[in-house]
Amino acid sequence: MTVTELDAQAVTANPDAFAWGKIMATLAGALAAENEYICTTWRDADVANVKHGIPIPDEVESSLCELSDAAMNARRTMLSTPAPDLPALAQKLRRLLSVEPAVNATNIWDGNEVLPVLADIDRLMGAKGQRVDAKPAPAIDIDKQDDGHRLYSAWRHAKAQWDLFDYAPDNTNDRPADKVSDGLSRAAFKALDAYLTHPAANLANLALKLKVFKDEEIWDGWHLAEEVSAVIAADAHRLAFGD
Repeated sequence: MTVTELDAQAVTANPDAFAWGKIMATLAGALAAENEYICTTWRDADVANVKHGIPIPDEVESSLCELSDAAMNARRTMLSTPAPDLPALAQKLRRLLSVEPAVNATNIWDGNEVLPVLADIDRLMGAKGQRVDAKPAPAIDIDKQDDGHRLYSAWRHAKAQWDLFDYAPDNTNDRPADKVSDGLSRAAFKALDAYLTHPAANLANLALKLKVFKDEEIWDGWHLAEEVSAVIAADAHRLAFGD
């Protein structure tokens, strides 16, 4: 069976979980791009404004607004999309209820973001034969179940930071910059290793892992190619035969 066929099979088996992984990857990339811009271009322009009275260029403000809008839209898409499972619901609740340190309060979300989360709670608890006003369900190891999404997002984040640095317009390719790039590349490679060697929880996760295996050309000389291939083979056997 080809990668494309496995990918299609995974989407058919659990389209919501597959779509959720893509949504979380988009969110991680948008947040990384916004943060990278704030910590580099915007910071430099702000320092010049405070110290020397140089106005912040319109294009800098415009670019930051675009990146911030993209990050906010990615957050809203994540919150308004039905959670496919309890780990996804936990991700949504963490985002919805995250406290801003500066004001010691949560963000104010409108009904378009809050109501889908409440619907997720009713739907997912109902699927477990529980009601939110009944006896609480048994504790669930969310961190363990969430590792696949978390590790994929961590790799995409690290890769985005590396790309943003290497392709920044003001990158002079001098030795200090090379050292920074090397550090970012090592972090991205380490995150990729962690993701690829982590067992896939379901067919959708396996399909995504196979796509990364193909797109990143892991098969072509990657230092953990044999180990990753063994993990993927074990994933496929376990998910196909249940052992």
